[in-house]
Amino acid sequence: MVGKPTPQQQHAYDASLRILDKVLEIAKPGLPAVELVKTAERIASEAGYELMDHFLGHGIGIDPHERPDLVREETLLKENMVLAIEPRVVLNDIYTLGIEEMVLITPDGGESLTQFERTPLGLSY
Repeated sequence: MVGKPTPQQQHAYDASLRILDKVLEIAKPGLPAVELVKTAERIASEAGYELMDHFLGHGIGIDPHERPDLVREETLLKENMVLAIEPRVVLNDIYTLGIEEMVLITPDGGESLTQFERTPLGLSY
């Protein structure tokens, strides 16, 4: 973000954070990957947005883009699986706003491995 965000950009960013937080909460072993996507789509819709292409992220391993694809895949999450969670919402059918974090699946939920601070939009560094 360059400059001060518009109210709509701030709202979309906040929605992306809500999606990420809820996905981290429910991302436990045994959950079908598609349930993460359904949860993300519900939160995006409640905020007045769509999840870009029904996509939430993907697995990470030897290849940076591995299964499960977090779109409609039924693969069950497993302990120690690492995912890229990328909630992106569509704004006015023009552009998307989103964030991305690497997440470790644990019995207590997803644990973010990303060390970058979730700084509010528009904050100068």
